[in-house]
Amino acid sequence: MSKIYVDRENSVIVGRYAVKQYEGQEEIADDAEELKPTPQEVHRGKLEQLNADAEAQLAAIRAKYPLSEILSWPKQEAEARAHVVGKGADTPLLSAMAEIRGMTLDELAGRVIGKADVYTALVAQVIGNRQKAEDELERG
Repeated sequence: MSKIYVDRENSVIVGRYAVKQYEGQEEIADDAEELKPTPQEVHRGKLEQLNADAEAQLAAIRAKYPLSEILSWPKQEAEARAHVVGKGADTPLLSAMAEIRGMTLDELAGRVIGKADVYTALVAQVIGNRQKAEDELERG
């Protein structure tokens, strides 16, 4: 019997080994030789690494903020863009944030839109690069 072993810390397949069963327990046989991964396993491992790398890049950006704030970003951006398009738009979240921070709603809306645009550009770059690498992987 063979079994695939994965280095979970690095999200890559490290190999397949002959496995023996002993009283319901599995262990790598002392004389086991590493089996070469199949092409499908190599492909899957490379794709998993591409995904992990992209997620790590985006996680590094998000790591500067608490989850509750990140979850509010779509609402912040929607209110900011609505405010810019039509003064007097309903902006309960941004209005409260601006008041607490001692800022005008116009100033906060401008900051939110600026940060949202930068984040969108970064996400587009990371995702585009990941998809390009996946396309290249698929072409072989």
